[in-house]
Amino acid sequence: MSNLVDQTMLVEYRPPEGQPRDIRVTGEQLHGQACIVGTGCTGDVLVDAGHVHTTTGERSAPLGWAVVAHPQCIEEAAC
Repeated sequence: MSNLVDQTMLVEYRPPEGQPRDIRVTGEQLHGQACIVGTGCTGDVLVDAGHVHTTTGERSAPLGWAVVAHPQCIEEAAC
């Protein structure tokens, strides 16, 4: 069985504020189990951090996923 942390995928990240951008995420980040902003950050509190959108195939709408982040990571990313 493959590990969700080892594999990444390209998604469009739409933060609550700021412009959408393409980022690579792990399965844990996609499923709201890890911070979407940083990979080496720590903390127990995760808050809503917008959505990522994955492609679902040709001629179909992207699928949206709610994502989370540490409050301090969101503040640092906004700087």
